[in-house]
Amino acid sequence: LAQKQTKLTLFFFFFSSVSRSNEQGQLVLRALADQGAPEPYTSARLVSKVSLTENQGYISADIQLPCAKGLWPAFWLLPTEPHDWPRGGEVDIAEAFGKNSTTISCYHWGGYNGTEEKAKHRVAQSKPSGMCSGMVNYSFAWRQPGGKKGSPGQMVWYVKGRPVMKAEVAAGTRPLSEMEIILNLAMGGNVMNNVKPDYGAYQMVVGSLYMASEPKNGGWAQFEKDWKIAPMGA
Repeated sequence: LAQKQTKLTLFFFFFSSVSRSNEQGQLVLRALADQGAPEPYTSARLVSKVSLTENQGYISADIQLPCAKGLWPAFWLLPTEPHDWPRGGEVDIAEAFGKNSTTISCYHWGGYNGTEEKAKHRVAQSKPSGMCSGMVNYSFAWRQPGGKKGSPGQMVWYVKGRPVMKAEVAAGTRPLSEMEIILNLAMGGNVMNNVKPDYGAYQMVVGSLYMASEPKNGGWAQFEKDWKIAPMGA
């Protein structure tokens, strides 16, 4: 990372046939529901070719998320392969479900079977204005000084610059420095209760995406303040 910020250029990502840039140079992920195709539903997914690499940092993106039934867009982090999901950890910087104009911030490191596993999740909901019609900034800051598996650390999620959730790094999870960035626009599935979108084309537009060595507007001093006021994910 550069001292202040490093732009993530598009060649850092693997492009599927339904991912491209538009005339404004924005990244566009297109999901297709084509009744006449042999495979009627095609999702879009991009995975970074580099991990976060640092023990502390900040990642930010301006994204217009689609709002329609059966859609599941997400901006998230997973450990590099091979990994033991979900025990290795999963960070959802922003995801949305269907028509609901709500974004979800999440941290997962366990399953949903049994009381102990169900406690291994942190979740917060936000309702940013203009989410379905324009760009919204979603950001994530992390500090994990030890930089090893299970090292203690702190994480804060932001929507439009406002801290909306915090969580401590869970014991036994992979280091955040080994996380890679994922952008995807999925359709249907169990999370959507198997509701499928209407036939047509849908898009998730990414106006900017960058990483920095410290949070925007105040650096780590501001992070300490945000940590104090951000709600712990439920």
